[in-house]
Amino acid sequence: MSQWSDDLAIGVEPVDAQHRLLYEKVAELREAMRANALDRVPAILGFLEGYALRHFAAEERLMEDRGYPGLAGHRALHDEFTREYLRLKPGLVPVPRPSAVVELSDWLGAWLRDHVRRADGEMGRFLRARGAGPAAGGPAPPAPVRAPLERGGSDAAPASGRSGDGPGSASPPPPPKDAGAGQSPVPADPGRG
Repeated sequence: MSQWSDDLAIGVEPVDAQHRLLYEKVAELREAMRANALDRVPAILGFLEGYALRHFAAEERLMEDRGYPGLAGHRALHDEFTREYLRLKPGLVPVPRPSAVVELSDWLGAWLRDHVRRADGEMGRFLRARGAGPAAGGPAPPAPVRAPLERGGSDAAPASGRSGDGPGSASPPPPPKDAGAGQSPVPADPGRG
């Protein structure tokens, strides 16, 4: 259900590598629930929050750099993801409720599968048609996210939550330094600078 399979690959390896890591973390979230290990959930969620946002920024940079005509619609899907996550988040902090974790992991798995197959698949076809093959022209590693929200939420937008420069890289970025440490890097309004 939320496991990576090769048919999900979009043919742009840096993006595929990032997607594989997102799938791994969603699977870890489900495994923590199956093992009744709720103490593992905050760290997994902290990683997923920061990584997803940075991944979105990297994809959007790549689409912008390559002149992808579907950028605005793709960005809107990323924003919808952020809004839905923020709607679900109250059941996850400060102590995750099992039912909220199950709801979140089901939603994450379904959203990720649909988004990768459809929106990212279209993006991949466009990029490959313009020479961004499996190892070339992928997004830069996701940039650090600034101005994280405090636990409990805030409507303040970060000054620059979706920016960053750098050359393409085939390896996904490391997790945020303070993943699960009480801060949420998913802003209420990601901002476009």
